[in-house]
Parts: sequence; C-alpha cells; structure tokens
Amino acid sequence: MQNFDKIYQHRIDVTTVGENFLSRCKDIFRQGYPFVLKLSLVGFILLSLQVLAIGVFDRLGVSPKTSFFITSVLYVFGLSCLAIIGGVKFAEKVQEKEVSYLLETNAEPICKMLIIRRKGETRL
Repeated sequence: MQNFDKIYQHRIDVTTVGENFLSRCKDIFRQGYPFVLKLSLVGFILLSLQVLAIGVFDRLGVSPKTSFFITSVLYVFGLSCLAIIGGVKFAEKVQEKEVSYLLETNAEPICKMLIIRRKGETRL
C-alpha cells in the first residue's frame, strides 16, 4: 500500500521563517566576526607597509607608479604562495580523514549509485 501524504507543510509561516533566518544570520556573524577582525587588521598593516614602501622608493627616485606595481606584485606572489600551501595541507587532511573513515567503518551504501561506485572502486 502506498502512502501519498505530503512531507511538507501546507502553509509557510512567515514569522517562523523570518526568525530562523535572523537567528542563522546572527550565528554566522558571531562565528565570522573574529576572523573578519583579524583579516581587516592584517589588511590595514599590509596597506600601511605598502604606503611606507612607496614613500621610501619615492625618496630613492623610483616612480610611485612603479613602486606601487612592484609592491602589489610582491603581495600577490606572497599571498598566493600562502594559499597554495594552505590548500595542499587541507587536501592532505581531507585525504587522511577519508582513508581513516573507510578503514574504520563498514558502512553499507544507501543508494544504487554508491553500490555501482563501490563495485568499480579499487582504492584500498
């Protein structure tokens, strides 16, 4: 016998949806505030160093346009290197967790796609 009951509410309560949305926004703000504060502090420091470097290069006779370009390229190079290093470390952590999860559990697949994928896999 089939069950044809609807799994969603008939009417959406606007106040409940609004309260859920606002509480989620507050949670995101509370979680992100320390990171944004640190990021803005680092940005202010880097901007101050760049202005200082442009002033020093200007005293040495280098054009401010050239010194701005050089310092910007150095910042891009340094930050991209940090991002690549962070991405590699993150990928290693994810791979370790994935392998440890597969070794520790004997989880059964819950859908046909997983069954097909598991039959064709030769990871371990």
